[in-house]
Amino acid sequence: MSGNAVERKQNERKHNKVLAEYQAYIIDQLITAFDERVTFWMVDCGYDEGEIRRYRWSEIGSQERYLYHPPLVAFARQVAWTHI
Repeated sequence: MSGNAVERKQNERKHNKVLAEYQAYIIDQLITAFDERVTFWMVDCGYDEGEIRRYRWSEIGSQERYLYHPPLVAFARQVAWTHI
């Protein structure tokens, strides 16, 4: 490969890493915003915020328990980092 092609390939890798970092940031922000919305909605419905944060899984339904299952959240937050 010529020097120019090698340089281009290195620049592409750097650009891909920047994109992956940005995607990881966006995913983290979306999960955090969703969590805040659910908490806000439940407080609006009369639940105590501290109770929500401590006992969310028993207070809400199985669907949210599935969405917030720690391995799924960890995967969503780390997906871009594992593919850099």
